[in-house]
Amino acid sequence: MRIRHTFLFEEGIWAVSGEYTGQNGAAVPVEGSARITHEAMVWRNRGVMTLIQPSGNVDIKNDYEIVPFEESRDFTAWRAENPALGKLNGLFVVVDDSIISTISSEDGKVSGIEYLRKVSENHYMSRGFIFRGEEKLSSWAAELVRRTGALH
Repeated sequence: MRIRHTFLFEEGIWAVSGEYTGQNGAAVPVEGSARITHEAMVWRNRGVMTLIQPSGNVDIKNDYEIVPFEESRDFTAWRAENPALGKLNGLFVVVDDSIISTISSEDGKVSGIEYLRKVSENHYMSRGFIFRGEEKLSSWAAELVRRTGALH
């Protein structure tokens, strides 16, 4: 039986909350949102995660451009611009109840994986990490909950 995914596949706004672990190994709370929109030739995932830190909050922004999934395919390509990491490319692959994303920088120095598991129509769990060579830059464990109402 094929699972119907809602994250990425339907327009919507998702609230993000969880924990982010940086290079120094310290875990901090994270909050944010992801806004999914669909155009004819591109889907977009515009997101911001705010790291809640005693020394001051830090925003991490991502703007994904996703090639829409073709009818018979369970994978597609994406690209993004990240202020800290530069231009990123990857693939989204649907595997049963999960969407798995590969992450790599244009120069090949940055790589990672994000794993999104569907809990319900309006809830996904996200786990992931990013490395620069053999140095861990970050990892995270977050929940994504779809907000109800309009996109605007």
